[in-house]
Amino acid sequence: MKILVLKRFLPAPLNAVLAFLSAILLVLAFPGFEFWFLAWFALAPLFYAVEREKESWIKSLFVGWIFGTCFFFGSCWWLTFAPITYAGFPSLLAYFLLFCASAAVGFFPAIFAAMFSILLKRFGSYAILSAPFLWTAIEFLRFWTTGNNWNAIAYSQAFETFFVQWASIGGIYLVGFILISFNALFACYLITKSKNAGYLSACLPFLFVTVSLYTSTNQSYQIEKEKQAFVVAVQPNVPMNGLNYRKYQQLRQKHIELAENALQKVQRTTNNEKSTIVIFPESPMNFMYSEDTEFQEFVRAFASKNNVQALFNAAEPDAENKKYYNSAVMVDATGEKIAQYDKIYLVPFGESVPAPLQNIMPALVGSFSYGKEYDLLSFG
Repeated sequence: MKILVLKRFLPAPLNAVLAFLSAILLVLAFPGFEFWFLAWFALAPLFYAVEREKESWIKSLFVGWIFGTCFFFGSCWWLTFAPITYAGFPSLLAYFLLFCASAAVGFFPAIFAAMFSILLKRFGSYAILSAPFLWTAIEFLRFWTTGNNWNAIAYSQAFETFFVQWASIGGIYLVGFILISFNALFACYLITKSKNAGYLSACLPFLFVTVSLYTSTNQSYQIEKEKQAFVVAVQPNVPMNGLNYRKYQQLRQKHIELAENALQKVQRTTNNEKSTIVIFPESPMNFMYSEDTEFQEFVRAFASKNNVQALFNAAEPDAENKKYYNSAVMVDATGEKIAQYDKIYLVPFGESVPAPLQNIMPALVGSFSYGKEYDLLSFG
């Protein structure tokens, strides 16, 4: 009896395998494996599986859930580093927690698959062409709900500047929309054997490459003409652990040396002035500006000596909650603090714990307060 009930809700084994295949192909497309071209057709097996289960949106939901859980588990394995390294979690426990998180986030592709199957049942196989619209909406929903959009499909093209340049027009959502469009056309052709779908599957990449070539050539020309340098970014190699005070001071001084070397080499502006801002990207250095007068003097000396503004990460106090913000602080050329942005979207379980679980488990790296405002930092 129980088996019969399960069969009413679970997808056919072949469709579960197709969902798993899509997940593996998409994992391989991401940085780390970097078979980026797989992302252009990796979802075709998933679309085919959903089409086969279109008579039951519940079965389609499970198809999407299998895909989502496998994909996020396979592509977010690096999230286990913090609990294993800093919290001392056993590896099995860390990966079990990752699986639970993957199953939770995998519910977003499950929603996509359920809605997709309803459209397929209502409008037929050509409803596959609705996939890019649905997928983009679900990715935005995931970002709006969870506060991050790790491994959005567009990130598979992160190191392919020829394709990722479309992000300058519509962000990751446009790049993802284009990827899903090609996946949908490819799946439509496989399912319907339609010549029109085949023609579109062939024409879309051609059109996309043509426009990309034009845009790439135009942008390259603009970049070649632009020779002014206004920003110097310095990213030292900072170890993740074993950082004592002596090493901290040495690495802090290395920040300055790298920045000053870069400032001497960069192209000067048309007014023969040096670059106006130096950026020290976020690192494990754990700077504190407001409560560390010695560090204030250190930054002030660097900024005034080189006549530059400086932007760096710092833990800034939140007096109201008696905690700290994960902040970006900017000082002017005299070393005075002129702006501060407090990070709004914190990394779940790394920088903060979501509200329902705050009294159950601590954050693994830091317990920061959530920022409240989108502050723009002006320079120049």
